[in-house]
Amino acid sequence: MKFLVVSLLFILLLILPCSAQNKPDKPRDFTDGLLPFPRIVFLIPESIQDGWVTVEFENPKCKRLMFKDAVLELKIPNSGYLCSSNRLPIGLPDEEFYIVDKKRKRNAVKIREAIFEPQIEFIKEQNKETLVFKFFVRTRNRQN
Repeated sequence: MKFLVVSLLFILLLILPCSAQNKPDKPRDFTDGLLPFPRIVFLIPESIQDGWVTVEFENPKCKRLMFKDAVLELKIPNSGYLCSSNRLPIGLPDEEFYIVDKKRKRNAVKIREAIFEPQIEFIKEQNKETLVFKFFVRTRNRQN
């Protein structure tokens, strides 16, 4: 009997947070462990200079990234640097890269077309390790 009660409570604890989070208009945290792994969409401005793009995770000074309907959109600023207080998700997400023009039109690009050397690095500063996802972007003189 005790096992049945504990099992029912465990099931309720799993179901209730999921049902509360399934509201379509509410942005959600992608690291809460109860949601499917997100598709990560990198939105890179056409005006960005060729160079490294760095997305820093686990920085408490930065805002928390949210996703909607299992899609996390990372709007990369012209500086090429974006940070978040989220931890880097474990696993291999579906990644999509877009160059966004002045009219906000998204042009899909592939790795080795305008995106080069995607990598994850550990940066150690003041006895703290930070995870960064970085890649080289080339928007100038690329062939469409």
